[in-house]
Amino acid sequence: MHELHELCKKGDIELIKKYITNLNSNTNLNVNEKDNLSYTPFHWACRHGHIDVVRLLMVTQNFNSLNEKNNFGVSPFHWACSKGHTEIVELLIKMDGFSSLNEKDNHNNTSFLLVCENGHKEIVELLIKTNGFSSLNEKDNFGSTPFLLACANSHEEIVQELLKCRNIIVPDIIETKDTKIKELVERYKKDPKTVRSNLILKSNIDLYRNIVFLCDEYYKLNEKTENKNGLRFMKIASKLPLELQMTLIHRLSNSPKTVITSKQFDENIIEYIKGYLLKIEIMLYLNIRK
Repeated sequence: MHELHELCKKGDIELIKKYITNLNSNTNLNVNEKDNLSYTPFHWACRHGHIDVVRLLMVTQNFNSLNEKNNFGVSPFHWACSKGHTEIVELLIKMDGFSSLNEKDNHNNTSFLLVCENGHKEIVELLIKTNGFSSLNEKDNFGSTPFLLACANSHEEIVQELLKCRNIIVPDIIETKDTKIKELVERYKKDPKTVRSNLILKSNIDLYRNIVFLCDEYYKLNEKTENKNGLRFMKIASKLPLELQMTLIHRLSNSPKTVITSKQFDENIIEYIKGYLLKIEIMLYLNIRK
């Protein structure tokens, strides 16, 4: 009775194409029809991570299930986020008419809350950066926030990501069995600005490494250089704010122009960045979270 739904569960793209061909010639078939669980075919494709099926359904004639909720208030986006299907999440966000970013189900779960609860760090980072995102501190019916659920489920990396956000609300009491999370939250409560800065520095270590590499290798660069990475970052630097360019020049003028090991670099880079970049609020120019 719900053949398309079953095909979308399994992800058999060829059979689905054949079905849709018949669908387009049979006015009695409906690509948006709900099954006994009130799921559309699109729900099932998003839930099971079948991105080729998701793409196909979205370009099918009369498709309008992009933001459709089932009887429990769950949208396809809820399922894609909950199950950690990053590519599908990215695809849905970019679609015209997408409106499920901050939507809640019948238990007041946002997609962001489910992502934090289930430990999908890559999607956490993606949603925080998405235009219109406003689910950072939203509570479910039990009063749980994304931060509380990340702590309770011992998702340390997600806790770190959330603490980078300036508007994060950290409650006085958290429940977690993870000692590292407990210690991190306690440090944050005592000195949120320093902890946030250190977390941002740590997560952007590769970017800072490239900036320093750029400075030390500046004197070698030209359009014909084989040092393609250095040339690429030089071009990026030319588009950066004047304050950052001045910082780079300062670093260049004091460069010993000698090779250092990655271990030596990692041991000294944090202090270097604090001393030269944080003073001019460089984080504002590196697309750091609000």
